[in-house]
Amino acid sequence: MKKTLCILLLWMIVTCQELLCQIIPYQYMVLAESSISQYAEYDREISHNIAKSLTEHVDKTEKSLMDSHVASTTLILEMLAHPKDSIDVTYLLHRLYEERLSLRDSLASLSPLRLQAQQIQYMAVNKVLFPVQSSLEAKMFFSMDGSGSDSRLMSHNFFSYNTDSEKFAIFSELFSDYFGPLRFGFGALVTGGENEANERETLSPIIQDNAEALQRFLNGGGNSVISLAYPLIQWRDAAWTRGIRILAAPKYALDIPALGSNVNRYSSNAELGLEASAHWAGHSQNIALFFQTRVGYVIGNRAFKESLRSDNNFIVTQMNFGIAFRNTFKLSYNTHNISNNQIGGDLPGFISFSLIPQF
Repeated sequence: MKKTLCILLLWMIVTCQELLCQIIPYQYMVLAESSISQYAEYDREISHNIAKSLTEHVDKTEKSLMDSHVASTTLILEMLAHPKDSIDVTYLLHRLYEERLSLRDSLASLSPLRLQAQQIQYMAVNKVLFPVQSSLEAKMFFSMDGSGSDSRLMSHNFFSYNTDSEKFAIFSELFSDYFGPLRFGFGALVTGGENEANERETLSPIIQDNAEALQRFLNGGGNSVISLAYPLIQWRDAAWTRGIRILAAPKYALDIPALGSNVNRYSSNAELGLEASAHWAGHSQNIALFFQTRVGYVIGNRAFKESLRSDNNFIVTQMNFGIAFRNTFKLSYNTHNISNNQIGGDLPGFISFSLIPQF
């Protein structure tokens, strides 16, 4: 199975019409009434010219505003050096305050144009290795797809149900931001199951705690998760229907005890991981085949190791592949391998589905 998947990924790379990492907005293709592959090169040239013109306009306008502000401020300061009376001083100080407000508002009105120029420039440049260099590029990389709309296929919010164990997991990323090319996120995980009451009656507390801890770990790491992500490589074809991404994606997870509990210790683990994903969407992007894998080295504190009944750090490999419909519903097959026989080694694969919130 692994050999077949590797061959499939290599075939996708070789058959890509172009190596791209940027976004050609879908409306450009529609207005041109031509295929995206034929229009891509022309679009990039036009985009470069538009971005250059916008940037020059913004720079010229900013310089004009600053020159005007300096001239007005200099004149007011000269008048303040020889005021007529206290009322004159108050009036001139008020004029200085209004000049500052006027400059601030004028510069703020130019920000959307400069942002638009940066976005157009980003979308027009071909990059493959280390494809993002700024917060703007990182935000576009993680939030946009080839159609010019928000990408939900690899969403950071999901509801999944494990048909094998009858367990569910709800993960929601509560906050996210960008520090240069680095994406920072904080999320919460809730797990449970329909047979939870029966398990409490049939399983010992130790086995039950171990199963719950393993479930939380495999679904995110813990009930509170801090994640980082840095894009390394991305390939897409000219039609934006096939693509591959590789990310550096370390994370730190905590199992925070419930409020009011008397537990003094908490479980925590850090995972140094790499993620790779591939998708192959239809022409209208209503249906997509996807594959995701993550390999991470897990380091945990004593409480974490005790909850999993493990004495050592370990490597975990996760893979899932399946089909997504309109970026709202995903049906996938999931496998996990842990390089620690105390925990389980090759864990049984299972089928799961995910509902991706559209908000």
